[in-house]
Amino acid sequence: MHRSPGRSTSRRLAWAFVAVIAGSCGDGGGAAETDESSSSVANEDTTGTTGLPDESESGGDESTTGAECPVGAWGCPCDDGTCVDGGVCEDGTCRECAIGTLDCPCTPSGSCAGGLVCTDGTCAQTPRMCESAGDGICDESDGTGQCEDGTDAYDCCFFSNGICEEDTGRCPPGSDDFDCGRCPYQGNGVCNEPDGEGGCPEGSDPDDCCATPHDEVCDEESMGGACADGSDFFDCGYCIYVMNGSCEEPNVCPVGTDFFDCGDCPTAMDGTCDEPVACPEDSDFFDCGECPTANDGTCDEPKACPPGSDVDDCTV
Repeated sequence: MHRSPGRSTSRRLAWAFVAVIAGSCGDGGGAAETDESSSSVANEDTTGTTGLPDESESGGDESTTGAECPVGAWGCPCDDGTCVDGGVCEDGTCRECAIGTLDCPCTPSGSCAGGLVCTDGTCAQTPRMCESAGDGICDESDGTGQCEDGTDAYDCCFFSNGICEEDTGRCPPGSDDFDCGRCPYQGNGVCNEPDGEGGCPEGSDPDDCCATPHDEVCDEESMGGACADGSDFFDCGYCIYVMNGSCEEPNVCPVGTDFFDCGDCPTAMDGTCDEPVACPEDSDFFDCGECPTANDGTCDEPKACPPGSDVDDCTV
């Protein structure tokens, strides 16, 4: 049976008309949902597509930054064995340099960890000491050259070069007094500044250098002067070096003030034996009943020796 094309077309138009009427009579949700869904899908696709390159680019930046690690910086390759900001090169990589440790800066006080020595501001291994260290002779390059620099510091640091090498770690504390502006002989009664006996820098021994020695005027405070006691002992008539085993008369100390070291007894022949406490041995022999010239063939009694002390010579 043959169908007419017009009938089929009419039916389709009718269904389309019903759909339009239904859409217009409802709340429009279907159309809106369709639109929103389409929009959402489109947006998600767009966002996803756009985001992937961004993430890829971000990863590429990180890779580039890692590849460009600044040479010499901490955590980066060393720069010919050196590092910036006090870093230390270890196994080809710079690491933070801990203050006071090997190859790192010394502490502000110039010290380092045990077994290390501060040399030119950097902590280094302690060199083997010079075999002749402490003998008063500098055996480093400034002296005899027999020992490495830094191994005979105490003997070599007394040389004055105008630089306080204790501050740089070149010299041990207390070994470079002159260059560091100190005088280790303060208060010994002797002016050790250049205008005096020397050995100390100008202005470092003020008390001892206050007085004018050997001018026959006692400048000490206890004697009415303006200088510290002990600074003008010669002019004040006493000796600060008594009983040191060396006779300081008559140049350093006034005559008779260092009698013990000079073998004299100021109280000889006073009837009291002052040996060996107040007078040295054999200096008060007369009062002690002895004769130093006994048995020399000459009778020295009773003038030079006390009676009974030169018996053999006096019974001939």
